Amino acid sequence: SVRGPLPNAMFNQIVRLVDRSGAPEWIDEWDRGTRKNRAGRKPLVPFRAVLVIETITVMMGMGIHYEDTARTLAYRLTKEQHLELGIAWDPSASVGRWYHQLWRAKKRMLQLLDPWHATGKRSILNAAQYARAREQFDTVREDRLKQVSRALLDASVALLPQRYRDVYRGDVALDSTLIAIQG
Repeated sequence: SVRGPLPNAMFNQIVRLVDRSGAPEWIDEWDRGTRKNRAGRKPLVPFRAVLVIETITVMMGMGIHYEDTARTLAYRLTKEQHLELGIAWDPSASVGRWYHQLWRAKKRMLQLLDPWHATGKRSILNAAQYARAREQFDTVREDRLKQVSRALLDASVALLPQRYRDVYRGDVALDSTLIAIQG
């Protein structure tokens, strides 16, 4: 894994991208709407931080695997960057600890966005199981996932300076096709 602090310019650009998309606010709102009360374990990693950390990890050429994102959090972010993301700074935290905290945060986020949330992910379904799973497919969560994906994609395109977008006369294909990944 790559160690050392992430340059602030790259970090700030990714934070602006995620914030510009509006996705963290929507996910927080959906979370508040599904909770019965504020009881229970408090999240250690906010949804906004999950999106930023995953984007950093991808832009560094790694996959969206919990080990890679945990290494990003453990080795690449400075104290100030942790605090900017709303994550308590702990220089003694192991990759394993960050792995579990990110896993819990991502699981919370997927409960709000995954249209197949009621279907087990650990086995291949036969025809009858797939038919039952299809009946449980959640179109509200599907719409949320598409909204978040599209917003992140639009925010990425908006990073290109306006002067280039104004004079470009070619085609632009924006593809927010959802690809199932396990991690």
